[in-house]
Amino acid sequence: MGSEIQIENLNKQVKNKKYILKNVNLKIKKNTFVALVGPSGAGKTTLLNAMSGYEKNNSGKIYYDNYELHENDLREFIAYVPQREILHKDLTLYKELWYAAKLRFKEKRTEEMIERIKEVINSLGLSGKENTLIKNLSGGEKRRLSIALELLFSPKVLILDEPTSGLDLHIEKKLMKLLKRISESGTTIVISAHTVSNLDLCDEIIFMGKDGQIAGVMDYKSSFEYFHVKKFVDIYEILLNQIEEYSESYLKTIKQKSKPKIEKKSPHPKSQKFKEIYYLSRRYLEIIWNDKFLLFMILFQGVIIASLFNIAVPSDGLKQYDSAKIVLFATTCAAMWIGLFNSVQEIVKEKDILKREYMSNISLNSYVCSKIIVLGSICLLQSILFMSTLAIHFELPKEGLIFQFALVEYIAHFFFINFSACMIGLSVSGFVKKQEFTLIFAIIYMIIQLIFSGILLKIEGIAHTISNFIIGKYAIYIMGSTSNLIEVVKQTKLNGILPEQISIDLFLQEAEDFFEYTSSHIWNTWWILILMSIIFICLTFLVIRRIIKKEK
Repeated sequence: MGSEIQIENLNKQVKNKKYILKNVNLKIKKNTFVALVGPSGAGKTTLLNAMSGYEKNNSGKIYYDNYELHENDLREFIAYVPQREILHKDLTLYKELWYAAKLRFKEKRTEEMIERIKEVINSLGLSGKENTLIKNLSGGEKRRLSIALELLFSPKVLILDEPTSGLDLHIEKKLMKLLKRISESGTTIVISAHTVSNLDLCDEIIFMGKDGQIAGVMDYKSSFEYFHVKKFVDIYEILLNQIEEYSESYLKTIKQKSKPKIEKKSPHPKSQKFKEIYYLSRRYLEIIWNDKFLLFMILFQGVIIASLFNIAVPSDGLKQYDSAKIVLFATTCAAMWIGLFNSVQEIVKEKDILKREYMSNISLNSYVCSKIIVLGSICLLQSILFMSTLAIHFELPKEGLIFQFALVEYIAHFFFINFSACMIGLSVSGFVKKQEFTLIFAIIYMIIQLIFSGILLKIEGIAHTISNFIIGKYAIYIMGSTSNLIEVVKQTKLNGILPEQISIDLFLQEAEDFFEYTSSHIWNTWWILILMSIIFICLTFLVIRRIIKKEK
């Protein structure tokens, strides 16, 4: 059965003290189909956001069956479809529904789940589009898919912001009739209406005017007499210019009843963390697989960069100190850049999806864990491909300090550098509000690495202190240690420009400071990179929880 909704004295103001919701008092009966109608800027979307729990920075109370919205966890019982499509564009229509069902159905058997998906697809006229990528669907089809995602779970309350926007007249009428049937079968449905057609199917219409005030609540036929108009569209002019008069009249008819004191609603079953992590990880991998350009960049950008090194530097480039230092530094820069590229837009581009799934009782921790698992696997694969490509051309040492084969040790170095940068990028992607900001950060990040790594410039004083928090510094440490650059210095003669002893004296101190040739030096540096990764992983968890719950 649907829920009764009661709103008491709901107000919301923006920074300039202008009301966008003003003294909103409503009562919506169970299992009714209700539309919000009003001119642009009347606060329809703001009211729906408040009713759904997406926004709570307002005064007043909202009750569902006498349970106050923000004092109880009602996420499982309220479904909200916002105005913009919040979908994974690189999944097929069927897989978008399938993953949603796997993540949210707690007890349904697979056969029942598949049957429910088919039923929803058919009811919304999406048959034949099951294997189409979402990015290739029309605007109307995406809109219907957004609705299908929520209809899967038979919510008590379904809130839709302009569900008929972008639909042709035939599909619009069909959808409105479907919503009517759903409300009759036991769901309370509230929509905002962009067009005036088919409003006669609604049980009640809520008329909103300037400053988010309510002018009246009634059925379609009664509205003509109430507003003294012959055409429904003429009501909009009244809502703009005579809202105060109608709002005062409406409020006089409202009889406020004090809410009974009741215990808080028992929380719904906790989410199944391991199941969520598994299906979120699978979904993420499938999204990457379906985005061929992204897949190519993930797999081959490192191979391309390493191949360029092979072309530009002689095969004995690691045998001369000056060239070896440049090659290894360039390798660490590549590892940091690739790691950053993997993740720096990952959360910000999905923030709306993450918010929707949080409202559907999917754990934020599961979401972040799935990202870390997949990104970690990608970083490992990239490390193997990059260093194996370098090994084709360069004469690498035979043995490492930790592993029997130096190539394995180089791969481990590249992975730790890559993964650390990736976790920095992931936390940044949670901080920023727009994807464009990540590009600015990426440039600044790489410049900082270049300046404070200590390879290009001699750093002292406060710059030296800052360098202790820079990945690039530790990255070059471990790369140079495995390459035994102390010994390479002793073999370097600078092409005869300087006597052998002078060349050794010039670089030996630097090599000994940076590239200690011991296994303990590598282990210590690995632990520092691991610690940095853990710090930024924890920061990602905190940032996401703060942002999503603040915006909720």
